[in-house]
Amino acid sequence: SPHSPHSPHSPRSRTAWTWSGPVPSELGQLTALSYLDISKNALTGTLPSEFGNLKRIDNGLLCHTNSLVGTIPSELGNMPKVANWMVLNTNALSSTIPTELGKLTKLTYHLQADSNSLSGAIPTELGRMTKLSDKLSLSSNLLCSTIPTQVMALSSRMVEWSVTTGNSLGSECKTDPINTGSDGHGSGGSIDPRTTAAVAVSMVVLAAAALSFFLLRPWCNCLNSALD
Repeated sequence: SPHSPHSPHSPRSRTAWTWSGPVPSELGQLTALSYLDISKNALTGTLPSEFGNLKRIDNGLLCHTNSLVGTIPSELGNMPKVANWMVLNTNALSSTIPTELGKLTKLTYHLQADSNSLSGAIPTELGRMTKLSDKLSLSSNLLCSTIPTQVMALSSRMVEWSVTTGNSLGSECKTDPINTGSDGHGSGGSIDPRTTAAVAVSMVVLAAAALSFFLLRPWCNCLNSALD
């Protein structure tokens, strides 16, 4: 199969220590980088949205095999020169796959986000990666719905296509009508905090009125008796 001269899974020169703790957002200030590999460490927390500032990266971004959580930043779609790898697998990333990843139209070798907790439908926009010819791996997540026709079309030229295994593709995506909107990001169906506050105030007013009635009722009875 075709591979770049430096495969993301081949032995590389590494330092002796292992990084741990959150990923520094300051890495996003290294705007001259053409390659960033923070894989196979003990990194925690979220992927910084500042990675979207690394617009000169053309080789790849490798963040796999850590303990990263949270969403895949939509800002990763701001790396228009990435040509070899976008490798995010084997973490604990959640929520939906951002449609912005479809902007990585120069990506040729690997797009990997398998072995996470990604949910929702596969974005149709991933079908724009028409140069991707080696590996697309989204397996072992919580993905649902049908595979978009545009994405399915990529399988015919792929050396390794790993999408369906360990997902719920073909089944309807389940959404929470209260907390999740139509876009799957919790925006459309959430309760407006102002509405909640207004209801709370109304309840307090009603409670005060009821209390006043019961406290004043004996005095009203006494007054009525005196008048009689």
